[in-house]
Amino acid sequence: MFRVDKFINKGLWAAASQIIQLAYGIAAIFLIVKALPSEEFGTYILSQGIVRIIVMVGSALVYRHMVRELSVNDWDPKIPVNAFALSFLFNLIAIIPFIYFSDQLSDLLNTPLLATLIPLAIPIQLAGQFFKNFVHRLIISSRKPKRLFILNSVYFAILTVGLVYLNSQKDGIDAEQIIYLTAIAGFVSAIVGWLLSRDILKRSNLVLSFNQQIKIINFGKYVVGSASANTVANNIDSYIIAYILGPLQVAMYSSAKVIFRFYQVISQMMDITVFPYGSKLVQEGRIEELKALYEKLLCFMYLVLFPVNIIAILLSKSVFDLLYGGRYEGAYLIMQLLIVGATIAPVVSLNAFLFLSLEKPKTVFFGRMINIILVAVVGFILTSMMGPEGMALAFIVGMLIQAIYLTVILMNTIPVTLRGVAGRIKDVYPFIKSLSNQ
Repeated sequence: MFRVDKFINKGLWAAASQIIQLAYGIAAIFLIVKALPSEEFGTYILSQGIVRIIVMVGSALVYRHMVRELSVNDWDPKIPVNAFALSFLFNLIAIIPFIYFSDQLSDLLNTPLLATLIPLAIPIQLAGQFFKNFVHRLIISSRKPKRLFILNSVYFAILTVGLVYLNSQKDGIDAEQIIYLTAIAGFVSAIVGWLLSRDILKRSNLVLSFNQQIKIINFGKYVVGSASANTVANNIDSYIIAYILGPLQVAMYSSAKVIFRFYQVISQMMDITVFPYGSKLVQEGRIEELKALYEKLLCFMYLVLFPVNIIAILLSKSVFDLLYGGRYEGAYLIMQLLIVGATIAPVVSLNAFLFLSLEKPKTVFFGRMINIILVAVVGFILTSMMGPEGMALAFIVGMLIQAIYLTVILMNTIPVTLRGVAGRIKDVYPFIKSLSNQ
């Protein structure tokens, strides 16, 4: 029988690792958003979008399969090294067009500074993130979230200390310095991650296998589609705003989105916990326990999320004024709209990770494509008419339609119902009691 308290017990360490990220996010508001000039901050956001897209798409293509297969005890020892090799090849191929067309991309986005960052700084940061991401996925597959907590602590500690130091210098801070700092943090935390993952690496065979690589690609080819659409949908807003309005409006929009990214911790926690654990339940044929996992998690999340979001919307203007001191006046409206969209996000994330566990990446892919088309088309139209607020409205539309699509299909795949989710309220007290007794 599925015990959500046992599941969440491990999830608490996953949550702790994400709280470290939240703490860094709060520090970044003061050390990056407020420290950088608006145009340079907008350029920094666009540069990070390039790295994020390559890393996330590469992870979906290669590491989803690795995490899924390593979730059982008798995994093939050739998987890690072949996943590493494929990921390296993908990252190398993916960055070349950005370097070659850096001037054209900079002109297209009305951001001259971007052309100076792409040829050297961004590839070095990508290399750091590549090594860190590999060990990060190994740790996730081992379902040992304490190790993940250590890895994230090292990474974000280096970033925070480095940012404090850079801000203390007389010359101030610029986007290129932050990018190099992120690369250093990636390399150092990768070394720590290799040490934490040595039990997995010792079991691995350093043998390249064409058959194993084909298996990875066959699983990843649909997952990468959904992940690409999701990553593009999460980043395309900044590029559309840059194309229509320029980097200053990107900075205004991103000042609100920095706060919204706190909500993405929910999705990241599901990636760490739900996907590997759900894959284990599916492979062992425990579908009823998978249904219980879905209903309890969704019910418990919304019991917390609804009141938090209402308070966040009511206090958004005051929070914005406190954090930014009136620098991005009016951006709190964007934040309110993004919070409304974030209320829908847990449904999308939980549904998606369950479908991946059920080996149905096509369903996730089509859902992501619906989202990206809506965000791109509606966002382009509304941004031209309303400015950055229009893009935030497009985010809500895309998220809502995607949530409806995935939920309808899930109800026809697993016998989950809205009544079943609501009925899990009765499990709240036993859950709290079980935690208090541990």
